[in-house]
This record gives sequence, structure tokens and C-alpha cells, in this order.
Amino acid sequence: MEIRPATNQPGMFYLIWNDSGVEGGPRFTKIETVDGKPSQDAILMNGMQHVETLHIQADAVTSFFNAAIDAGVPVHAELITKEGVAA
Repeated sequence: MEIRPATNQPGMFYLIWNDSGVEGGPRFTKIETVDGKPSQDAILMNGMQHVETLHIQADAVTSFFNAAIDAGVPVHAELITKEGVAA
């Protein structure tokens, strides 16, 4: 899996799933985790809209987030509303 910036959409990124041959997929602008630090659960966001939730194998967490940093993807803490539900 690779993370690449979208060439025609500055600030947008997408995943390339090498094992499935799929390129592209949903575009996203940032990754959110519970505390803003690398985690097995990562939420791909497009602005404030939830795009996809990833559950990353424990041995792949560091390499996934290193790839995100290398690609320039912002990683933020998940926003929680007053009711305690993710925004």
C-alpha cells in the first residue's frame, strides 16, 4: 500500500492498494486517530467528512504513518462532539 498526493487536487491524497491492483480510491485530506498519534485505527477524512476507517495490523502501524508523513498527510486527533460521539 502506498499513499500518494492527488496530482490535480492539491491537499488531497489517495491510497494505492498494491496487492489488489487498485489505484485511486476515495480521496482524503487528513488522517484522524483517537489522540493524533499512530494507532491501529485510522480514519480517513475529507475535510470534516468521514471517508473510510482503516484497521491497521500492529506490525504495519509505524510504516503506514511514516508513509503518511512522507506524503505530507496531516494526522490529527479525532474531534469529539459534546455527546461524546466522533464528529
